[in-house]
Parts: sequence; structure tokens; C-alpha cells
Amino acid sequence: MKLMTIRHHLPLLIIALVGAISLSACGPNPADQTLAAEYYQSGTIIADMRMTGTVQVARMQTTLDFANTRVAHAALQSQSLQSTMIAMGFDPNTLNQFQADVVGGSIVLPSPTPNTSNFSVQQPPTVPPAEAPSPQAPTSTPDANAPRLENVVIAADVGDDDCALGVASQFTTDTQIIYLTARVFNAPANTTYTARWLRPDGQERSFDWTPDFAINDSCIWMYIGQTDEAFVTGVWSATLSINSTITSEALSFRVDDVMVDG
Repeated sequence: MKLMTIRHHLPLLIIALVGAISLSACGPNPADQTLAAEYYQSGTIIADMRMTGTVQVARMQTTLDFANTRVAHAALQSQSLQSTMIAMGFDPNTLNQFQADVVGGSIVLPSPTPNTSNFSVQQPPTVPPAEAPSPQAPTSTPDANAPRLENVVIAADVGDDDCALGVASQFTTDTQIIYLTARVFNAPANTTYTARWLRPDGQERSFDWTPDFAINDSCIWMYIGQTDEAFVTGVWSATLSINSTITSEALSFRVDDVMVDG
């Protein structure tokens, strides 16, 4: 009788056992869930690192472009300053040697002393009352009848009145003539006008003109052409003087290569 009861319930036991095994197989594995979560988290971290790296590279490139622009601007200013100093009478070889010594480190330029604090608060010092200024002798005024130059400019062309047709500061190597013009006042006959042209390499060309007539409140022009001096690229400068005593400020201009359309 007991054996028959066991046989009667055996199918039910088998079904229950199979169901338990099936439920166990279909349930999620905690280890697999942990691996999946770590995988997705790693993917998010990698994406964030790539985004951050892209932004940093862009910032570095922007900084590099700005630095290159500043270096080129500084080089142009240095070349223009050197040309101006040479036009004022400085020896180009001495300037070149000084620049080489600074770059090589044999000459150390002074650096400002750093301030340890970014602000300070001090009581204003007691200042005694200022004395009344003593009368000064009147300074001598320039002679209105003395020869003088005004409106000295570099130009690409001149008009019928010998005055500049505009002001130019950039030319190319195929430019034929560059003019140096000015308005002259109170210059008697046989006054000598001298135009000095300084090349980028420090070499100088000068041209004189001595008219046998007086000039007052009129324009004159002098020029340099390709037949006088090849227009090499770089920063040039020019000055105009009267009898080697009255000299204009140095005027700088650039000569660039001709752009070829390709």
C-alpha cells in the first residue's frame, strides 16, 4: 500500500523538481549583472576622457596659434626698430652683435623685482605746501621764416602739384618707383635736399637735389627706382633732410614678394 502511494505521487515530485530547476536556470546571475554594470560604467568613463582630451587639445592649439602670432609680430617690430635705429645713425654691425649676444645669453637683461604682495595700504605721507613757482624766462619760439619740412610721406605716385597721391606703406618686388614727398617752406635757392633710403640689411642709398630756385609752401618729391636699387623684401625706411641739418623722422615701409596666382 505504501509503495503504491509513492508511485502515485512520483510524477508530481518529478514535475516539481523540473520546475525548480527551470526557475533556477531562468533567474539572473548576480555575477553577470555586476560585469554588465562595470562594462557600461567603463564605457561612460572612456567617453568622458575622450571629450575632455578633445577640449584640452583644442585649447592647446589655440594657445600655440596665439603664441606664433605674437612671435611673428615681435619679430616684425624688432626689424622695424632696428631699421629706425640704423636710420638714426646706429652702427648696424653693433646692433646685430648686441642681438646675438642677448640671444646667446652672454648679455643678461635686467628683470623686474617681483612684488611679494598684490596690494598694500599706506597712509599718505605729509607733504609740505608747495612753494610758488619762480618766474621762468620765456622760451625762444621757432623762427617762422626758417626753412622747414611738413607732411613728409611715402607714396606710390604724385600729382601735378608734386604732392603725394595718398600715403603708401606696402610695396612689392615688382614696384618700379617709390616716392618720398614733403611740403617745403622758406627754402632759398641752392638748398640741398637729401633723401636717404635704408635697406632691410642696413645698406643705405642717398640722393641729393639742389634746385637753383627758392621753394615756399610747395611740394617736392624724390624717389628711388629699380634701376637705382633692387627692391628686396623686408622693412625699409627713408628720411628727407634740408642741407643735412633739418631731417624728417624715419618713415618705414614694407616690400613683399609678388603673389602669384596658381
